[in-house]
Amino acid sequence: MSKVQQATIQQVDGTLYSSEFDDIYHSSSGAREQAHTVFITGNHLPERFAALNNNQFSIFETGFGVGVNFLVTAQCWHENKQNKQAHLHYVACEKYPVGSTDLTHIIQQYTFSEKTVQQLIEQWPSLTPGYHDIYFKEESITLTLIFDDVKNATNNLTMSIDALFLDGFSPKKNPDMWQEDILNTLAKHCHPNTTLATWCVAGSVREALTKAGFNLTREKGFGQKKHRLVGQFNRIPEDKQAIRQERYFPHISRYLNQSPNKQVGVIGGGIAGSLLTYALTQSQIDVTLFEKGSHIANAASGNPAGILRPVASKDDNVLSRITRRGFFLTKQLISNLEQQIAEPIAQYPGVIHLAKDHEEQITQQEIIKTLNFPSDYVTYLSGEELKSRFQLDHPFGGLFFAQAGYINPQRLCERAIDRSSELLTLYLNTEIQHIKQQKDKWLVFNTHNQQLGEFDALVLCLGANHLTVTEKLGLTINRGQLSLFNHTHSTMNLPVLCKDGYIITLGNNQVLSGATYDHVLDPSPTAINHEKNQQRLLNILGKEPLSFDSVLDRVAYRSVSRDRLPVVGNIAQSDLYCVMGNASRGIVWSALNARIIRSFITGEPQPIEKNLLDTLSPQRLLTGHV
Repeated sequence: MSKVQQATIQQVDGTLYSSEFDDIYHSSSGAREQAHTVFITGNHLPERFAALNNNQFSIFETGFGVGVNFLVTAQCWHENKQNKQAHLHYVACEKYPVGSTDLTHIIQQYTFSEKTVQQLIEQWPSLTPGYHDIYFKEESITLTLIFDDVKNATNNLTMSIDALFLDGFSPKKNPDMWQEDILNTLAKHCHPNTTLATWCVAGSVREALTKAGFNLTREKGFGQKKHRLVGQFNRIPEDKQAIRQERYFPHISRYLNQSPNKQVGVIGGGIAGSLLTYALTQSQIDVTLFEKGSHIANAASGNPAGILRPVASKDDNVLSRITRRGFFLTKQLISNLEQQIAEPIAQYPGVIHLAKDHEEQITQQEIIKTLNFPSDYVTYLSGEELKSRFQLDHPFGGLFFAQAGYINPQRLCERAIDRSSELLTLYLNTEIQHIKQQKDKWLVFNTHNQQLGEFDALVLCLGANHLTVTEKLGLTINRGQLSLFNHTHSTMNLPVLCKDGYIITLGNNQVLSGATYDHVLDPSPTAINHEKNQQRLLNILGKEPLSFDSVLDRVAYRSVSRDRLPVVGNIAQSDLYCVMGNASRGIVWSALNARIIRSFITGEPQPIEKNLLDTLSPQRLLTGHV
């Protein structure tokens, strides 16, 4: 994945100008007016929004720019949508995103809804590679920004496109945007009702779009442009479309055949099952949640605290990319769930990944130099900086994630379940012994072989437990013990510290240390593991462990896959899914995993790139690829 380079934007005679492409962002006759004429009218959006029967509508744009097209679309959605349950998914790629300061200055020059503009500015993401969401709750809109070049972005899409906005700089200035293979790739995500619109009428572009399967018409242009282009996808005869979609693009088939009354069963009430339940009910899906304990979050999700942080690597590998995406999604989710509650779910004092030696110090410095991430996401702090800022004696320094911190996982789960209550049926003290598929339904049975329900889709969020169907995944179970200590001199503003484990400084002069990692599945805390956690305090804080008074020790189990990545997706049979193998990263992964499963069920755009989605799929374990 390429680095993200911030756009360099100038104003020339009242028109925005790109230094990267030596071209203007919009017509000198007006950005709003151009957007409405070319894209809103060209895709017949007022009429389509008003007549929408489906619960979602998806748009893909090939160049987000400063967001004028999006804001005009959001206004059209607000003015014309009649279906109160409908949700707009607006996905846009951008190789050179605008910085937050420039966005604030530029976008306020236009006359848009002040509330929508303010939400866009407030939620504008850090300029890191990959997918970023901005959620407009009252408007029922999700804006997904893909900071990547258009070829990578389109090659890794998993969505069905209802309307296509082709809006890059001119083919002469930005030929990569208009390549034939990119337009062919986009056509694979279209169906017979998909429309496109663009201001570009270049002969090479018309020829490529025709080959890709679009019927095109030139219509009266805007401003100085004599013509603009509109089109409708019509490559595959409608009677053959279903076969094509089911075989090659099942997400499109699922999207077009949405059921308004879907019943989903979820087994497991830890953080994975709780956040999935919340995600599904937010899409108006009825959920039945089965938890074998007396309350939700009673296993590892019941720990006093857990770290919320991404991982950074020099090659920006799969682990780095999915923890980054999960990190931002989880923070966004927590922000929504914390509204109107007295006690916070999360604290964000920052997280420092301490380098253990000179070799790791060099690696961390190279990560910062190579990836060029924004300093508000991650930066390297030298040993001297750690000493002056936090009174920590670690000469090799460490990576500082300023936006990271820790959460109360049980509070997160409880809040998610509480917000799901209108569409949730909750079974506690209910262990599911086995499941069975019968026609197009999934049946679940308890330990007395009593059938407890039948569902259109079933999701297994089993944590460290298993059913017969999940044994073939080859997951292993590891034991972890953490220890909570009192310390009268603990520093309350100390970041979370990670080095062969972690230390979290909590309120009330308490410090959490953990977690051990072993394969002896003893459910009781052991003295040797307590001593390891106590010694970690000495190693990281440099204080005598005897100055810490023990409060409690807690044991929980982790489910770990062979490649230590989560296992998320379909398990061979239709509409049977799992979210497992979260290891010690369930906090940073569960919101992302929930969105992935919801996308499978509803057909909405997937929240990550296709190559990452495939990497997390259970099929990698079932087929022996890992």
